[in-house]
Amino acid sequence: MYGTGIPTKFVKGLSLAGYMFPVKDDKGEMRSPNRMKRFLVSWVAILAFVYKKLNLRKAQLLGFLRGVIASPIRIMLVAPFLELLWYYVKRTFRQSIRTDNEKRQIQKRVAIVGAGPSGLVACKEMLEAGHDVICLERNKGIGGCWAADSKIAYDGLYQTTSSYFSAFSDFPPPDGEIKYWRGDEYRQYLDQYAARYKLLEHIQFQCSVLNVEECVENDGSKYWKLKYVDAEGNVNHCVADNLIMAVGAFQPENKKLPDLKGYTGKVVHSADYVNNKEFAGKRVLVIGVGESSADVTTDISEVAKSTTVWSRRPFMIAPRYPNKTLFTKDFSESDALVTGRDSKNNMIYKAADFLESATTHRIGGL
Repeated sequence: MYGTGIPTKFVKGLSLAGYMFPVKDDKGEMRSPNRMKRFLVSWVAILAFVYKKLNLRKAQLLGFLRGVIASPIRIMLVAPFLELLWYYVKRTFRQSIRTDNEKRQIQKRVAIVGAGPSGLVACKEMLEAGHDVICLERNKGIGGCWAADSKIAYDGLYQTTSSYFSAFSDFPPPDGEIKYWRGDEYRQYLDQYAARYKLLEHIQFQCSVLNVEECVENDGSKYWKLKYVDAEGNVNHCVADNLIMAVGAFQPENKKLPDLKGYTGKVVHSADYVNNKEFAGKRVLVIGVGESSADVTTDISEVAKSTTVWSRRPFMIAPRYPNKTLFTKDFSESDALVTGRDSKNNMIYKAADFLESATTHRIGGL
């Protein structure tokens, strides 16, 4: 088994390879197991167990021991299992003697920028690891682009992944129902998540980060210095051992729109889109075919005189309910999102009805 890279604990516990060949340990280093020490300790433990549980007399115990020693085959068969037993006893003992002082030695000061979904999870994980956490959020509440005061989330916004997949693994949807959350429903879920893990007390709201600088100490260790403006307009500084940037992938860095000579109509970036009211009865051109474009185009087409989509490359838009769209007559995705029912008034609750069933084999039969 030389050079296989298999963790030592498995090789030693499940075969004789740990007794005969050098193997890689969990750090990738080649080591030859100290066979005799573990062998002797394991046998002492098993003999003590047999003597106590079976109430054997000393003569009977010695007779049992002589019978085992007389048969090398028995030793070779039993040894790997004793080795595995010794490994778990040793691991449990080491974990039990870990002191609070050791935990304090690894504690770090962690700064998180952004209290959206990623920032909340980062905050929760860092707190569980025992670190000191400060989270800076520029909005009045959590959620990032899903926040109540966010200008990015438009009216009637629904997620493109179901609650089954949007929820965090350690906090399933409270109602247990699979559906496509509205923007406000997902925000309520994030509020419940933050309350469950007591995250709000570590978040400072209405704080805009002005500058982030990586600094180096004389001993070569690195740390981060943050400069930010708080809700009262005061400039503050924060120092942290580690920095997590959770500002989101959908924050528009530059919404400067091109100057279209000769065009007199209105140009709107999708980040500024609110609803379809101002597009009623107009001819509309939508440039781009991302998720926002699909939602905005559908919304505008319900009231506009005509709606045209332009794309630089071929594209395919997948429906949220592929099974219902393909096999149910007069199915309306918009109505299904609102009511949770198809055109035959059947509840849409099975995971197999959702888009993930076409892309994720784990829920195909649910």
